[in-house]
Amino acid sequence: MVIWMVAFFSIIAMALSARGAASLSRTARFMQDLKTQELAKSAIEHAHSVLEADQNAQSAEVDGLKDDWAKPYRFEIDNPQSLGLALSHESEIPLIANEAIVWRMTDEERKLPLNTMSQPMLTRFIVSQAELVQDKAAALADAVLDWRDEDSDAHPEGAEDFDYRGGSGGYECKDAPFENVEELLLVRGMTPAVYARLAPFLTVYGTGRLNINTADEAGLSALGLSSQGIAGVLVYRLGGDGAAGTADDRLIDSPQIIIGELAPFVPDKELALLSPLIQEELLDVKSTAFRITVTAPSSSGRHAVSLTAVINREGDILEWGG
Repeated sequence: MVIWMVAFFSIIAMALSARGAASLSRTARFMQDLKTQELAKSAIEHAHSVLEADQNAQSAEVDGLKDDWAKPYRFEIDNPQSLGLALSHESEIPLIANEAIVWRMTDEERKLPLNTMSQPMLTRFIVSQAELVQDKAAALADAVLDWRDEDSDAHPEGAEDFDYRGGSGGYECKDAPFENVEELLLVRGMTPAVYARLAPFLTVYGTGRLNINTADEAGLSALGLSSQGIAGVLVYRLGGDGAAGTADDRLIDSPQIIIGELAPFVPDKELALLSPLIQEELLDVKSTAFRITVTAPSSSGRHAVSLTAVINREGDILEWGG
């Protein structure tokens, strides 16, 4: 009996010991990951300092892809035990690295402004990105306009309160600007599949204007530019070496000279489409809101900690996610 009791309590002791060791291990990993998350958050603060330096260094308010904020940064972990950091700045760094906390910054004004896009811009954008036929794209664009405008008058193919009350959601048309891109899913005619194609190219932050110096192909297409016109804008911006983010990149200094600067690169009939957009102040050459993506290694090495934030030049956090 004594032998059986000793064996029984030995098994219990071994089980408690193993359980305690596992708990300690999980706690250590949790604390290490918590430290990593806090270090990742500190990258947001450093990103703001980069924006401040960029603002002070520019005599004119112009933003382009060769600016310092557009280049990737990383915090290198010198001592894994203390997680002491040394900041380095390199031109090409992998987004996920086991030995570094990496962050990248992109301006929101390179995306299409959901709250200020005109009906023709919205329609062209929906046709090109969601591959809807012209009539369906125009109807969806009208519904977007009705959702964000303040009146109760429906556009030709739009939707107002009556159209929403009878739906499955039982809500009314907002009649106010979009607070986030996800609100598009509430607009009549929007489907998850169409939303998934449109959302990456849209924003509710910034000036409500498209930065011609940073706009991507989706944004340039929405302006009415053909593939030839888009290629012309990109060739202009890349400069002589044909590479983005280098010293010879060209920047347009003000909206007033967009037409003149792009004239040798873009067909005249397409340049004519840009003139009214400049007059309506839908095109710009600067950016005020920036999305920061931070990637940090976890203590286990099995996954990376990822954080995103949108900040303005004043350092205000407009959006935060993890």
